[in-house]
Amino acid sequence: MAHAPLVYQLHALLAMVLFALWPFSRLIHAFTAHVGYLIRPYIVYRSHARATPYRHPAAARPAARKPAAGRRQSDTRR
Repeated sequence: MAHAPLVYQLHALLAMVLFALWPFSRLIHAFTAHVGYLIRPYIVYRSHARATPYRHPAAARPAARKPAAGRRQSDTRR
């Protein structure tokens, strides 16, 4: 390798550095087996037109009632 061109030597050095650092980077996920990907269902696309407007589930819940003025909270639970 001592007689190889400088560009080739740099290329080989960078490849060795990449292989040395690969396990400690996020690139290691390229080798993980995505078994669930093979058996997952197809994506179901839905129409954007809805019969009723969309409301967030948190907005659909009724608001908590405040106790009437002058009453303790234990009096309102009857």
